[in-house]
Amino acid sequence: MRVNKEELKRLASQSDEELWQSISKVAREHGINLPQCSPDKAELDRIRRAMLGVEKMPLTEAMKIVNKYKKQGK
Repeated sequence: MRVNKEELKRLASQSDEELWQSISKVAREHGINLPQCSPDKAELDRIRRAMLGVEKMPLTEAMKIVNKYKKQGK
């Protein structure tokens, strides 16, 4: 899968609500239902930093976040 850095920058610049809606849309396209309510600001900021390459996030950590919210989305 090819990562479009410009698209990641665009997504990271969205408001918290817009970013969570975008993340939820991509998750739904892959069969994962996330809850409507977004994570707290600190967690969204961490996701933004990972998207921008400022902070490294191992795949296992990203999956923990997805699984945490996936359970709430049922």
